Parts: sequence; C-alpha cells; structure tokens
Amino acid sequence: MEAFTDQLKAITRVSADGKIIYTYPFVESVIGKDISDQRHNAEIMKSHNPVISDVLQTVQGYNAIVYAYPVYKEGKY
Repeated sequence: MEAFTDQLKAITRVSADGKIIYTYPFVESVIGKDISDQRHNAEIMKSHNPVISDVLQTVQGYNAIVYAYPVYKEGKY
C-alpha cells in the first residue's frame, strides 16, 4: 500500500454552518452531516482563512489531510 500520493482523492463541500452538502466520490449517507466540530472546520468557520488539518478519520471512512478554504459568493462568506 502506498503511503503517500500526489493525487487528490476526494472533495467535500461544506456549508457555512458546517454541514456536508456534497462529496466526491459521492457518499449519500454523509450529506447533511454536521462536521462543524472537526478542528479544521471550526477554525475556518471562525477565521474565514484557509486551513490545513492534521491527519484525521473522515466521516466517509478514510484517513486524510484536509486542505479547507472558504468559497465566497458575491464578496460574502
């Protein structure tokens, strides 16, 4: 098993209040799940700045390092 990879394996879109609104690969069971208590999500919701997480177990069931960044709509978070 390869320990490191240079490929993006998944994308998860999280709402401003910390709920999963989309994930790729698609996992229907996690849509709507509140992940605002995860450290990187709590931090980005407070600071609105990009965050890189420690290694964590995702709700989709795999280990990951998360690069989270806010997406703005019409200049608003």
